[in-house]
Amino acid sequence: MWQPASLTPAINGIETDAMQDRALRGKVSAFTMMHSVSAADSSAPGSVPFHRSIRFRLSVLIAGVILLAVMAAASASAWREMHRAAAAKGAVLEAAAAGYVGVLADPLASGNTQQAYEALRGVRNLPGVIHVQLRDASGADFAQLGGGATLRSKTHPLASLKGLELAEADAASVSTDIRQSGEVIGRLEILADITDLRRDLINGLLWTLGVALLAIAGGVAVAQAMIARLTKPIRDLSAMMTDVGAAQDFSRRMAS
Repeated sequence: MWQPASLTPAINGIETDAMQDRALRGKVSAFTMMHSVSAADSSAPGSVPFHRSIRFRLSVLIAGVILLAVMAAASASAWREMHRAAAAKGAVLEAAAAGYVGVLADPLASGNTQQAYEALRGVRNLPGVIHVQLRDASGADFAQLGGGATLRSKTHPLASLKGLELAEADAASVSTDIRQSGEVIGRLEILADITDLRRDLINGLLWTLGVALLAIAGGVAVAQAMIARLTKPIRDLSAMMTDVGAAQDFSRRMAS
């Protein structure tokens, strides 16, 4: 068919625009079909569960980071506090033992067990004390009181307990020399209950865990709101493309 030369560029432009329009319509239709299938799949019983979604995974990540940070700091602090409490408890017991050394020196030197037992009762009545034992210069038992005699072989000096040994121990001992005229004539040993150290450690960690869970709940709530805000433009674009494909209206524009 004969066409004037002056009309050929215009006709070619019209054909090009028509081809581009058909290509755009095809792309929009394909996107609309894929989005419709995806929406149908997401509402179907066999859709991807929430625990596999990005929002859930980000929430788990945030919760894990918060929990790890809070519990690590709390554990380090509680561990140091347990050692400080053990040192304070040992100092109190050593001071109590030193106070009774002068009272026990004379009965031990004279071999008066009756007076020695009377003095040991005062030591035995101290808070946390399980067993007290008085030894002579040779290391032999001179007098003892309390129900922890069978535990002596299972305990260690309180000052020597560190780390897990301190956390796992139920009792520990404190001892001091008994002197008369500058000469060591015996030794006073005190066995004390230290389970309160472990109990305080556990209670502190549990309390911290409760606070951490509250922090996690708040952090996850804020994260969910931020994720929803960040993904809103994508959701809006997806909804508009669906409408464009359904109505074949290519004049629509995204709101700025």
